Amino acid sequence: MTNYRADYLTPEALASMPFKSLGHDVMIHERVTLVGIENISIGSHVRIDPEVILLATGPLIIGCYTHIAAGVFIGAKAGFEMKNFANIAKK
Repeated sequence: MTNYRADYLTPEALASMPFKSLGHDVMIHERVTLVGIENISIGSHVRIDPEVILLATGPLIIGCYTHIAAGVFIGAKAGFEMKNFANIAKK
């Protein structure tokens, strides 16, 4: 059986990153680009897939029980909030 978390950052690696806030049970793929990480707040039970770019020159808030699919770009110059139980995917 393949470990589906193999290419995702470990909880220890995530805890060492300077997020504004970080919930629990967060999965961020190792090929995610995070710019302005100190402006990013992430809730609990979140998965962010590969090739996602989060650009946070302003506040970027990702709620709980959310998923950002591969290839998505989010730019938060004036702020961006993704509410709880939301999903974003690239067409």
